[in-house]
Amino acid sequence: MNTTIITKKNVRNYIEKFLDGETSNAEEQALYDFFKNEDVPQSLQEYAPMFAWYDGKMEEDPRRLIEENRRQSRIIRIRLVRWSIAAAAMVAVMVSVGIALFTGSTSSTSIYDGSYVKVGNTVNSNINEIMPEIEATIAHADDVERKALETYRNLQQAENEIEQKGRQ
Repeated sequence: MNTTIITKKNVRNYIEKFLDGETSNAEEQALYDFFKNEDVPQSLQEYAPMFAWYDGKMEEDPRRLIEENRRQSRIIRIRLVRWSIAAAAMVAVMVSVGIALFTGSTSSTSIYDGSYVKVGNTVNSNINEIMPEIEATIAHADDVERKALETYRNLQQAENEIEQKGRQ
């Protein structure tokens, strides 16, 4: 009968003993049970595949378990990058709004004072004449932004599909 009780508080000690080859059969079985039945802390998740392999009488190829662990790590990295990009975009929007509010300029022509359009050797700085060119440039930038967002969403959808296939 297994009388060894492993808890979240003492599990690290038993893992250390296990890795040093100093655990009894009962302690090893208690470790296997802990990693398959308990809510394993995130900091110990890396050991779960190893103990599952030992508990499965080492029948499964450990390389598959390692590959599964790598796949999970890759998914986590992708999510981290995605959230970092979203955070950076939010900061950029907030800075833009802050600058617009700070300058107190609400007239679109006053925002573009000092702008000019150069066609060939001719420079035109008349804001009323170049405003259509500025608006066309902004419309183009909006279109590029929309396409980038669409690409991001497609990437996110593909990532979710890959993650679901990995779970199957």
